[in-house]
Amino acid sequence: NTFAGDGGVTRVSVKDPRVVYTEYVNLAMLKSTDGGENWDWGVTEGIDLSEGALFYAPFNLDPNNSDVLVAGTRRVYRSTNAAGSWQRISPILGGRVSAITIAPRLSSVIYAGTNDGRAWVTPDTGKTWYEITKGLSRAYVSDICVDPNNARTIYLSESSWEHASLWRSTDAGGHWTEISDNLPPVPVHGLVLHPHHPRTIYAATEVGVFVSTDAGGKWRRLGRGLPNAPVYSIV
Repeated sequence: NTFAGDGGVTRVSVKDPRVVYTEYVNLAMLKSTDGGENWDWGVTEGIDLSEGALFYAPFNLDPNNSDVLVAGTRRVYRSTNAAGSWQRISPILGGRVSAITIAPRLSSVIYAGTNDGRAWVTPDTGKTWYEITKGLSRAYVSDICVDPNNARTIYLSESSWEHASLWRSTDAGGHWTEISDNLPPVPVHGLVLHPHHPRTIYAATEVGVFVSTDAGGKWRRLGRGLPNAPVYSIV
């Protein structure tokens, strides 16, 4: 189904790969339980879409429990019943939420970023939120990844032509280190960590995919013959 030609994030349940979540636009989410043969549009009960979401709004699955999801408008919402219903778990975080992720092995830790360059973390599933923007360049936050072995080590990418686009923190956003180094000065649209070697990072950029094997110390272009073209997501 092309859903009128538009579509944003897609996530597949680790527990049951027949369960697939996707979206049309503005967080109009859909769910399939048969591998995409049929889709249910009624999976955003409890989310106030009038708050405003990005055209392609972020949502993510809990890596520890695929029945738990988080999604963003201008605040963060959470579902614990496979998108049957949602509860708000954050205040308004500034602009529209543009990146959201749950820490592997520690579901209480959730990170979020916004399109006006702010970053946030909650250590307790939304009871308290801390802004961790200080030290960043305040550009559009495009992605956040968490080290699978340490919920305090995170990587954050920004879509910016004017500022550094990649950052690392080892204290849950208390301090940030720029790790763009020898990357081309272009927007970074997505990040993924190697699940068994988390110091290996893949970055999807405006000019292809790059990889670092030393936690962002140095970067090289991934593979041979890949086009010098924008890459907007990576898994």
